[in-house]
Amino acid sequence: MKTASALLFASVAAADYGYGAPSTTAKSGYPTIYPGHGKEPVTVTAQYQAIPTYAHGKWSEYEYLSTVFTDAYGNKITVTATDEPVTVYHTKKTITHTAPVYGGYAKPTGYYGAIKNQTTTKVWNELYEEYREVPYNHLGPHAIPGYSGNPKCTDNKDEQWVWIKEYSSGKWHTYKHTFTYSAPKPSVTTYDAPGTYTVPANDITVPYPTTVAAEATYHATANKPCTYGGVTTDVTKPTTITVPYGAYETHGHSTKTVIHTKTVTCNKPGKYTIVKPTTTVYAHDTTVAYPTITKYPAGVYHHTKETVTITKSHQPYTCSYEQTKTYPVHSHKPTHKPSHKPTHGTKPTHTKPHGPDPSSDYEEPAESYGKPHGGYVKRGGVLERRKAEPVSPKAAAAKRVILV
Repeated sequence: MKTASALLFASVAAADYGYGAPSTTAKSGYPTIYPGHGKEPVTVTAQYQAIPTYAHGKWSEYEYLSTVFTDAYGNKITVTATDEPVTVYHTKKTITHTAPVYGGYAKPTGYYGAIKNQTTTKVWNELYEEYREVPYNHLGPHAIPGYSGNPKCTDNKDEQWVWIKEYSSGKWHTYKHTFTYSAPKPSVTTYDAPGTYTVPANDITVPYPTTVAAEATYHATANKPCTYGGVTTDVTKPTTITVPYGAYETHGHSTKTVIHTKTVTCNKPGKYTIVKPTTTVYAHDTTVAYPTITKYPAGVYHHTKETVTITKSHQPYTCSYEQTKTYPVHSHKPTHKPSHKPTHGTKPTHTKPHGPDPSSDYEEPAESYGKPHGGYVKRGGVLERRKAEPVSPKAAAAKRVILV
């Protein structure tokens, strides 16, 4: 336990070196910062209050911050710096890999025995661990379920970028990734001049199922009854359901499509009408627009690279997205409790990681090359043809036969 004199010495030493040494005054209850170097102490009375600090031979300021909030794990997080990394997700698991291993080798030259191919299964385990971190000044409303985010964050509210620190194949990998929390709406680009343009490929990640307001059209033929719009739903048992549907809202001189919901009590199985369709007759061929909704399942939506030919000035071109990967819907609450202190250079937990993928290795079968026989010798496990013994010149002369 530190004594009062020890704490006082630490505060004075910090002040001498120019570090802000906070203390709490009994009178006000607010923290007091001692910048040192002749500066008067500063009593903090508000978040983001400017505090002077001396570093590298000159004075500057930083924003004081001390905030506490609850994360998705139920932990209390205390953040004391505007750019402090906050761990918003952590998972650790062991992945079991399997791969077939094919045995058997090519027959040596001159070998006539049968060699059977054998197939075995290689099994190995790999430790996988992943952290996701966000600096507090970029912590948006989607980073931590149930937390509204940093009130001073000015980033796009429908996106959240994170630093992902991933441990796989025995190595740490760090990269930046942006999660999108809105629908992959088609993007329209207007080109100023005719020509050929390249539209780069793009992916949008939708982590959770999303429903957005949209507008559909119906082509009505003149003097024929037509029916369009409306929302129905099927239930298989008595229940109460809440169904979203598209609607128009007018504000001043503008009209936009929005999403409304309707709660219906279903007393028995069957089809229920949430919004009645429109049935009418038009005197002329007409294209009618009406409100609707579009549901985007969680997944990855991809737009391929395209080459666009523009034939006139200010011609628009629309890029559409198609879903290429589906995500299962999981609980918002992760399974591991991370440390929320800055985790630069994060190391894996005490669980010892398994080795990298050994599937490229193979078991070398013992004595799988056959047995040596007449004319062959075994060297290093491989059959080789015997070489002729070297013959001395005298022996060669003795063996000469002269035919008369």
